[in-house]
Amino acid sequence: MPADPKVLARRREAILKILKEEKQPIEQQADLVERLRLEGIQATQSSVSRDLRALGVIRVQGYYELPEWAEEGHDSPFDAVAHFVRLVKPVNPCHILLVTRQGAGHLVNQALEDSGWDELLGTVAGINSVLVLTDNTIEQRMFYERLKRYRREE
Repeated sequence: MPADPKVLARRREAILKILKEEKQPIEQQADLVERLRLEGIQATQSSVSRDLRALGVIRVQGYYELPEWAEEGHDSPFDAVAHFVRLVKPVNPCHILLVTRQGAGHLVNQALEDSGWDELLGTVAGINSVLVLTDNTIEQRMFYERLKRYRREE
């Protein structure tokens, strides 16, 4: 049975508030379920897991974090996460492998998808990597050049 949209929105708003304001970083979903309970919101671990995924929350170095791209000053969602990319390696004429900081693969992947760059055909996320798919070598080169700009490379 689908969740009540008002309950869902309230729970997700509370999750965002907890993650933004909590002095101690949240390590486990069970901790988040308990914090929600203290705020008068009943939730299961599985519903919190779905909420975290829908909100774009990621787990980096053992803690749940909110993506930064909603903040002012970023001209693209990728701008806020470019620093998570550790290595860029063209794999073949249409694919580029991005190796990320531990646990940041999904965050970088989501930022790329949200950026809406025309040269991206698609992406595949791993825990510590993203495989970027382009249609041809020209689009691969366009993506690579754009990536260098965001990573402030020459």
